[in-house]
Amino acid sequence: MLICYERSPSLLLQQLLCMESWPAGGSKGGVSLAQSCDALADLAMEGALEGVSSLVLTVPKTGFLGWRGMEKYPDALYPYRGDPVYTSAEAKDKMVEF
Repeated sequence: MLICYERSPSLLLQQLLCMESWPAGGSKGGVSLAQSCDALADLAMEGALEGVSSLVLTVPKTGFLGWRGMEKYPDALYPYRGDPVYTSAEAKDKMVEF
């Protein structure tokens, strides 16, 4: 479980996609966060944003390869947006139980 107080779970997943895309891209490099944000903005403006799959199809091929690298995450990573007031020790315990 990852409680992040600085960024939303969707931004965190974007950053993980970028991180996973770099090793997959080899000498060509990977997808930058700026490319990812631009692709999401373009999709949203066109009304074509249907989820992460939309993003993966619009970024360079290394983005798809990065997504493949993230296949292990759903069973191991649970991102939450933390709140300094409401994310108490009891709230964290409930998240773990859930």
